[in-house]
Amino acid sequence: MRVIIAGAGIGGLTTALSLHAAGFSQVSVHETVPELRPVGVGVNLLPHAVRELTELGLADRVARLGVPVAELVYANVKGQLISTEERGTAAGYRWPQYSVHRGELQMILLEAVRERLGPDAVRCGVPVTGLEHDADLLVGADGIRSTVRAALYPDEGPPIWNGLTLWRGVTRAEPFLTGRSMVMSGDGVRKFVAYPISGPDADGRVLVNWIAERPTDQAVATGDWNRRADPARVAEDFAAWDLGWLDAPALIAAADAVYEYPMVDRDPLPRWTHGNVTLLGDAAHPMYPIGSNGASQAIIDARVLAHALATGRGLEFYEERRRPATAAIVRANRGQGPEVVLSLAQERAPEGFEDIEKVIPRAEREEISLRYKKLAGFAPALLNERASWSAHRDAPALAPLATFRVTLEPVRHLGRTQWGDRRVIEISGGSFEGARLSGTVLPGGADWQIVHDDGSASIDTRYTLRTHDGALIYLQTQGFRHGPPEVMERLARGEHVDPSEYYFRLVLKFETSDPAYTWLGRTVAVATGRREADAVVYDAYTLS
Repeated sequence: MRVIIAGAGIGGLTTALSLHAAGFSQVSVHETVPELRPVGVGVNLLPHAVRELTELGLADRVARLGVPVAELVYANVKGQLISTEERGTAAGYRWPQYSVHRGELQMILLEAVRERLGPDAVRCGVPVTGLEHDADLLVGADGIRSTVRAALYPDEGPPIWNGLTLWRGVTRAEPFLTGRSMVMSGDGVRKFVAYPISGPDADGRVLVNWIAERPTDQAVATGDWNRRADPARVAEDFAAWDLGWLDAPALIAAADAVYEYPMVDRDPLPRWTHGNVTLLGDAAHPMYPIGSNGASQAIIDARVLAHALATGRGLEFYEERRRPATAAIVRANRGQGPEVVLSLAQERAPEGFEDIEKVIPRAEREEISLRYKKLAGFAPALLNERASWSAHRDAPALAPLATFRVTLEPVRHLGRTQWGDRRVIEISGGSFEGARLSGTVLPGGADWQIVHDDGSASIDTRYTLRTHDGALIYLQTQGFRHGPPEVMERLARGEHVDPSEYYFRLVLKFETSDPAYTWLGRTVAVATGRREADAVVYDAYTLS
């Protein structure tokens, strides 16, 4: 399979690396500019993106390049703290969060592509100008001004401006707070963001990436992402923005260069894929720079696309997994995403506050944060337990078998044995529905479950199925369910808990004498489950 990628940005280069890792060797990246240089300012790589780069074998390079974020701090314009939350491994992730220079990240990706796919894999000065190509697949990863997207949607028009303008720059300055803090301060309309993207130099100073944002009367040109602005003039606009522990106007004024950007995005598309052409990254879903998601989502796009092609699921699977998810982030970012706490603090306490708990209670702040993490795919439990997107085109693939809903009687506690807390949950019935397998669950089986000292549960169920055409099938499932203690306590109380907050996986073994279903007895099947108050629901898949 031959693939052409339009655009050698973060998304395009990660796509090339992902396809190579998945067993595709005929991959070329076409870039408009004659030479790639480390231009740009800072970006954040969230843990789900760091996971993907780690699985591509780039963990050491990214670690040398980036600053591991210790905390995310929200503050009002007076410097009063609205919330502080740990980030990266300190927050329970298996992977760090890094702040990096975008251009330097692009350079390490470029280096890896040339090492693995050959020195000519990236063709600079050879732009993709439309939909015509001689490959099996064209991937448009050419940014918000994508020529591929414009060819697919010629009547779409320019990016949509929301009335805000951003100024971005990098300044060498003294560290602030922990020295690895990411700060977002503002009132929901005006905003100032800052975070370090380098370790300290001999004088103890670090490179601080900053973003200043306010409404303007008209948008700057959306076609020029290198438009310069006068640091002194921008500093005047934010002259009163001294947080006490961070002097925003001084940071702005001391920058070597300041770049001006309109706050723009595009409406989500009804489809990305047209024949053997698809979109990826900002070409597919340009979004406001809120929640630190732009580069991270492009990296995940790349990994899912390679997985879909390697496992034979194709572009339909890629689009099913990524288009609705990224469209939801675009819409959430238009509503300020997790940064809505800045607006809430301003609305409820415009003159400041003495106790943030009386303004935005902790539970509300945590719910806002977790809701966005789930939406963007980096809630800790969801990310830590999610199956890898690594795949090779010769690797086995999963195919949907059926969705089971097994109703349960109340838990019967047998007490503690040498193995742990032994419990029996009798099965009262249920149903299952799939293209090749459907019917009812007969009452009489049970889950002979053990809860271990660490709170994890070993699942061991045995029961009987009756198919829609009368066949009887014996089914045994074995697996594990575990998660954070507070999540498992909520499950035990019968509360509704999002399945992304805990791990629940099963292996299924079938046995039957009916000739129409003997194939089940020689098929490996697995499932991902969720617990309801009086039932277990799980989606089962066969392994090819």
